[in-house]
Amino acid sequence: MFEVVKNTELGTIWMPVNYNVTLYVGQLVYCPSGTDYLVPLGAASNADTDKPMGVVVATNRRTALYNATYKTNSIAGATTAATQTAVEKQASQGAMFGVGDPIPLVQIKLIGPQTEVKGRIYSSTYGTAITPFNPQSASATGQIVYVSEASKSSVAGNTTFYCRSGANKGIYRVPSTVANASNVTTNTFATYFPNSVATTDYWVKANVRQGLSKIQFDTYSMCVLAEETYSNNYYTVLVEEVNLEEAGKEYVIFRFV
Repeated sequence: MFEVVKNTELGTIWMPVNYNVTLYVGQLVYCPSGTDYLVPLGAASNADTDKPMGVVVATNRRTALYNATYKTNSIAGATTAATQTAVEKQASQGAMFGVGDPIPLVQIKLIGPQTEVKGRIYSSTYGTAITPFNPQSASATGQIVYVSEASKSSVAGNTTFYCRSGANKGIYRVPSTVANASNVTTNTFATYFPNSVATTDYWVKANVRQGLSKIQFDTYSMCVLAEETYSNNYYTVLVEEVNLEEAGKEYVIFRFV
């Protein structure tokens, strides 16, 4: 789920839903060349420069349609007159869509270069919280966090580590180098953690960092994916805050650049 949290002076507008998609409240959407109306921004393809037009905040369905997966309301696009009129809509919305027009609409909060967007971070699918881990080995200096895994899942200069228990509890760091050998990833920090790292500590990490950061969304642009390693596909955003404090409620605040 996404929401606009700051610099909201652009306001909101109503726009139609493209005929072949379903849109959800809390979704990043845009209207690219080749589509009639709004579609999900979606996951990045290569070094993607597409930008959202806004975040969906409402639909014009008179009776809300709740989606259990995303825990929010949704509305589907329509083609024929019969499919447009099959669902009762609210009265006129905005300047362009008056009483008697049955087209499916969503209200979007517009996004500009200075707009700050807050998005939930999930592991690899919507609703799946980031999995905490214990370091594979200790680090007396606080310079290294060792992760037991077949291949590296963090990205040098683009992953945020957070300690949830132990001497470094409440502290964030970004690794400068990441290497995997013998099923152990060595995450080395140029700025050390201030205390030693123990194998009994609990840690979480997400592949997004404060400052200019690569980022990836799920297919329907409903959340940020924590485990994307950016071998090919990513957006570039300016991150103001990464918050990994509470399980299942991790989030990032960022701007599109």
